[in-house]
Amino acid sequence: MTIFALYDRITKQFGHAININYEKRELEVIELWKEIIMKNKSSKVLSTLLALVMAFGLFAAAPLTANADEGIIAEQPKDATIDEGEGVSFYVSIYEDVSGAKFQWYVDDGSGWVPVPEVPPYGSSTNYGLSLHDVPASFDGNQYRCKVEATYYGAYVELYSEIATLTVIPVSSAGMDNFTEENTYEPGQFTDVNENAWYGSANQNVIASAFAYGLMKGDSATSFDPNGDVTIAQAITIAVRVHSIYSTGTEDFVEGIPWYQVYVDYAVDNELINADDFADYKREATRAEMAYIFSRSLPSSEFEEQNTVNALPDVNSGTPYFDAILTLYTAGIVEGSDGKGTFNPGSNITRAEAAAIISRVILPGTRLSENVFG
Repeated sequence: MTIFALYDRITKQFGHAININYEKRELEVIELWKEIIMKNKSSKVLSTLLALVMAFGLFAAAPLTANADEGIIAEQPKDATIDEGEGVSFYVSIYEDVSGAKFQWYVDDGSGWVPVPEVPPYGSSTNYGLSLHDVPASFDGNQYRCKVEATYYGAYVELYSEIATLTVIPVSSAGMDNFTEENTYEPGQFTDVNENAWYGSANQNVIASAFAYGLMKGDSATSFDPNGDVTIAQAITIAVRVHSIYSTGTEDFVEGIPWYQVYVDYAVDNELINADDFADYKREATRAEMAYIFSRSLPSSEFEEQNTVNALPDVNSGTPYFDAILTLYTAGIVEGSDGKGTFNPGSNITRAEAAAIISRVILPGTRLSENVFG
């Protein structure tokens, strides 16, 4: 007999049927009993009620099966999302009028509910909280719930909490292998790209590469503007995409107002640029500024020296961003605009030129080697 069945016996015996939602907490049922007592103040009523309450011990030995809606659990476990390798905890809490509580956590990894094993990455599975440490990606989608056994107003209660789902986001190892083609470039998809020009698919194929690897997009669905100038904001955006893919295997940014702010914030947070480097992100970038921004998109170890630079016609130690320019030359990412290695550091950089440079940044096999400058 449950506490609700006991309530039914009382109301039927004394003719005071009161509407009751069987999902109400038992404490509310007790309040309804008080109403019956106030309406039936005879010794017969009180003695009968007392006898029935004393009989409570008869059903205390049998489980009062309940669900999470009957109010014994005060706080339910909540869904959680973490990165691979992080830790997470699930909790339940019970109301103060519940005594002698015992807990057992269960997990369903897709093959059915079983008690949580007390082996790594799990901690104890018999406490009100379940903790996991250094969670592997394979735990993505696991579901957890807690079985609670307790005494509630003299009755033995056995019930399960709500189910909490764990989402584990895989974390890719940082490295050049993270660069993979994510878009398909079809020659002619940008009507303003001459595929026979130096940057086209029939020659260096750099616009196709920058597009395919998700580093640059068209300025519309049908145009790329290969001869248009790159702005500071666009240069930072390209570098941020490179850095994010290298570090995490993906680039997933939600643009706001202004559109480039999310990329600038990332660049500052990850030390690609300093917060006070540029006062105007909308202006055109110089080739020297591009060298500075692009050279910081990857760790210095990824710019292996394979060329010798003794001197450059228009670059010296006094040139802004001299070290960054030198890095790109020695790594075989740039070679200048003529056979002498002229860089034109103060000139603007076109979108086609930026595509060529960033393609060599992410594809070491396309870099230039064994050159001597000066």
